[in-house]
Amino acid sequence: MNKNTRRNSFAFFTSGFLGLGDDKLPQDMPDEKPLTKSDLVAVLKEWGVATKVDIQETEKRLNERISSTRESLNQNINAVEKRLNERTAATEERLKSHITDVVVESNQAIIAGVEALQAEVNARFDKVDDEIKKIKDDLSDKVTRAEFNELEERVDQYHPSH
Repeated sequence: MNKNTRRNSFAFFTSGFLGLGDDKLPQDMPDEKPLTKSDLVAVLKEWGVATKVDIQETEKRLNERISSTRESLNQNINAVEKRLNERTAATEERLKSHITDVVVESNQAIIAGVEALQAEVNARFDKVDDEIKKIKDDLSDKVTRAEFNELEERVDQYHPSH
């Protein structure tokens, strides 16, 4: 395409877009060939306007990049999920171990406290038992062996039975 054709094709497009009027259309210009589709595509490419094929190729490349990026992201997500699951499992095991240790320590403390309380209660019951024995002995009409023997000697002294 020569410079005149390009200039005139530009005039054709700008006349419609910029409102320059229909008086400068290519068919009204001398020594101009009619604008063909391939000339038009060449001018559009030269101007940097994308054609349908360009758009389709770009869309195809974008779809390929999106697909590869999606695959890469999915791999990264899977790797992160795997690491998180591993760390979660490890943390869970550490927590279970810690909780078990705390529960064991707490149970040991509770058992020690209960045993101390039981010993104190047993000691108090022993004192209560001793007090009950003393009170029974004080209130009892039954004489002890020593008291009986003494009483028997006094009776035998005044009333010998033999």
